[in-house]
Parts: sequence; structure tokens; C-alpha cells
Amino acid sequence: MGENLSSVEFLSLRSNNLDGDIPHQLSQLTHFQILDLSHNALTRVIPRSFGNFSAMRVSQNSLREFSDIGADVFLNWNGKELDFFAHLDFLVLVDLSHNNLFGNIPGELADLIALQSLNLSGNHFTGRVPSSRP
Repeated sequence: MGENLSSVEFLSLRSNNLDGDIPHQLSQLTHFQILDLSHNALTRVIPRSFGNFSAMRVSQNSLREFSDIGADVFLNWNGKELDFFAHLDFLVLVDLSHNNLFGNIPGELADLIALQSLNLSGNHFTGRVPSSRP
């Protein structure tokens, strides 16, 4: 997937009965602005290589060079399902909620400075939580 679809900006595989590890090939999709893998049965840890998402590592003002398209977006916010049309150049989020992930949250996620929403609820994380780096 990561090799053939390298310019994908939006991927929602929510509620698709996915199980097993999060594929490390997703980290090759550096233009991600929205990644929703919530409500599946994914296990193990979040790959440290998730810190490679280039579009999430730049300031909000720089996002326009990555995306200028709109999409119908379905989000779960505070337990409510929201459906709205959004310009992807303003929305940057990762939703890994309601899986079976555990272990440490990788510190590399702190490098994703454009990230507006990171939903990890409903998992089993322990240990270190990322902090911002100088």
C-alpha cells in the first residue's frame, strides 16, 4: 500500500474488522493528513515510524502545498458521530481509538506539530507519553 499509494492524504478504515499489527507500510504514506483506523481489533503498539508523516510535521500554513481538496468526513467527537464537508488542508488528525493497542505511546508523535486531534481512547497504553521537544 505505502509504495503504490504514496500520495494518499485521507484514509478511513474505521469499523472494518481489521486485526493484527498496524502495517508498518502505512508510514510510507507521508502525505497523510487524516488517518482513521478506529473501531477495529488492531493489536500491539503504534509504530514509531508514524512520526514520518511529513504533512503532519509542518506548520498549518505549509499544509496547503500538501492538499487542496475537500471531502465528506465522518468523525467521532466526544461520543457523537459527526458528518461534515471539510477542506483537508485545514484538518489533520489520527484516530486509533477502540482497538487493542498497548505499550508506550511513541515520542515521535510529538514531532507531528500540525496534528490537531489524536484519539487513542479505548486502548491499553502504559508507560511513556510523548512530550513536546524543544
